[in-house]
Amino acid sequence: MTPHTQLWLALSRAFLPPTDREVATALLESLPGELEELCEAVGVDALPDIGALAESLDLLGTADALLVHFSGLFLPPSARASLNIAIHLDGSLNGSAMDAIEDAMTRHGVGKAEGFHDMPDHLAVLLEVLALIAAEKVSPQETAEFARAFLLPALPRLEAQIAENEDDSPWLHLVRIAQATLAPYALPEERNRRRERAEKRADTELGVWRACKTCGKPYAREKELQIMAKALQVQGLPSAHLDLCMDCRAPGGNWLSRSQASAAPEIND
Repeated sequence: MTPHTQLWLALSRAFLPPTDREVATALLESLPGELEELCEAVGVDALPDIGALAESLDLLGTADALLVHFSGLFLPPSARASLNIAIHLDGSLNGSAMDAIEDAMTRHGVGKAEGFHDMPDHLAVLLEVLALIAAEKVSPQETAEFARAFLLPALPRLEAQIAENEDDSPWLHLVRIAQATLAPYALPEERNRRRERAEKRADTELGVWRACKTCGKPYAREKELQIMAKALQVQGLPSAHLDLCMDCRAPGGNWLSRSQASAAPEIND
């Protein structure tokens, strides 16, 4: 199994409803590290979004909170965003986009497993199909064509839909990571649009940014950090680590690196 296949399968699992407690726990505890390793293996730079994913998962903290967040965002009756890609392609679950997805699956010999109830256009399904196509070692052109036909045009719309409702959802960051893994398959003009969006998100001239108390560099928008701090305070958790950028925190489970341990109080999980 190639790293690309493993990466898309990991992302596919992450977009399934976290109803299984073991799956949810794995998502909370090991997904960011797994994605970081796989992205490095395939040469995809997604570290900022993986870091943001890790922080948003830490804020939720438990499998129950993860499921509540996912349900409120994606599941009826309160759904505010849709993981059905056909909706983002042509606005319908029964239109030409769904027909094209089903035709592509038939062409590649992919069928639904017994007991699986999600529709063929669910993002988790399409990422798994992409992994299966890549695993079959067909021509890179076929993998690119599948990504260009269904995922590349729809993911920016899904990203915007989630961001409109939740500016620090784990699944917002996961959508951005998925886009980064597919960027090599984009046509030149699509790559330019993605680069423009990424540059806009990272532009410290837009919005009010907080400067790291250790190194002084701006590292996140003040609004986002205030939301995160409030969520931590509601749960009775410390928020002092939010005053430091990712580079000044330890890469493991500790909030502070050893070099900073004497400069700030230790924060235990």
